[in-house]
Amino acid sequence: METSPAKRERGHRYVRYADDAIIFCKSAKAAERVMQSITRFLTVKLKLKVNKDKSAVSRPWIGKFLGFTYFQMCGQSKIRIHAKSIKRFKDKIRELTCRKRGKSLWQVIQELNQYFRGWWNYFRLTEARHFLKGLKVWILRRLRSLV
Repeated sequence: METSPAKRERGHRYVRYADDAIIFCKSAKAAERVMQSITRFLTVKLKLKVNKDKSAVSRPWIGKFLGFTYFQMCGQSKIRIHAKSIKRFKDKIRELTCRKRGKSLWQVIQELNQYFRGWWNYFRLTEARHFLKGLKVWILRRLRSLV
């Protein structure tokens, strides 16, 4: 997490990764004000385009940032995989385990292992045990259909 001196004076915290950023404010009114000032700064000073469809003021547990979303559990903030990321994952698994591909079971398992290893390395810091248990059963059922 990065904080600049100007942002610290106002009490804002932000996270930035490449061209994606998320700014945390204490109130909705402050968030709207920061959104306007940041948009103005980006368009006027830096001459960048701000995508209005992707830019929004919302609660952390509603929005998505780099495929993650946040939730509260026992008074602590936790990270989980966003529903759209899960949907994309399942679509890819369906594509890899499609019976029309003409691949052997061994080849499909190798491709699944490679994809799942990369996917899990990206999402490993989430609270996803419950999701993974159900996913294991679903993937095994799809593999049995190949046999």
